[in-house]
Amino acid sequence: MKKQIKGRVDVTARILEINSHEADVNGEPKKVFSGILADETGKAQFTSWHDFNIKKGDVFRITGGYVKSWKGIPQLTFDSAASVKKLEKSKISKDDLESNKMPLHVLVEKRGALDVQVQGTVIDVRAGSGLITRCPECKRVIQDGICSLHGKVEGIADIRIKLVLDDGTGAVGAILNREVTERIIGMNLNDLKKMKQDDILEMINKLLIANKISLKGNALGDEFGTSIIAQDAKFVDIDLKDEAEKLANELEDLL
Repeated sequence: MKKQIKGRVDVTARILEINSHEADVNGEPKKVFSGILADETGKAQFTSWHDFNIKKGDVFRITGGYVKSWKGIPQLTFDSAASVKKLEKSKISKDDLESNKMPLHVLVEKRGALDVQVQGTVIDVRAGSGLITRCPECKRVIQDGICSLHGKVEGIADIRIKLVLDDGTGAVGAILNREVTERIIGMNLNDLKKMKQDDILEMINKLLIANKISLKGNALGDEFGTSIIAQDAKFVDIDLKDEAEKLANELEDLL
């Protein structure tokens, strides 16, 4: 998404989201603008400390900003010292800004991405899946009614799935929240409350393990690896003939 010009970052991108808020700078209120921008290579978060009259949907060339990364997510920051020039919207087509599809080894190398789409086979459903209980204050998962921050609380029931996805080139973890979990298993929280936890986990394993799914969401990287916070999940229909041909080709390469 960026290239260097004499040490400065030069970006041409379309603004996808923008909002503003007040920040305290040396005791003085200052309006700060933030959102998401994108080009053909991916999406990034941005923060502008100056009002450049940036509007959603417009395309800008931004020169003089600085890029850092948070858990693999690129973040562009710029202020009044930067050059921000509005360009024709045709410079970046909306058709080029669909969710970024990539093989898992690329995602692992990038260590994170916004609004990414991946496909792979579920090879593991991790501990912490199924029915869980959250603290009503901080939303952390609690055990035996005890929150590590708020002590004894009356927890709120929730469901999630933590899984490992592998596409043959790499593997990543993924977390499916209640909405996504309900969608992919075809059951809701009230349905699961009537079941034992062991039966829930057995059902989830039978449904997902060794099956191919597609995930969409934000990927975050840390010292433990790369994980996708899924915003959508669905099963992928497998073309048996195509899969057989791929397997035959792989076997030929091994001989």
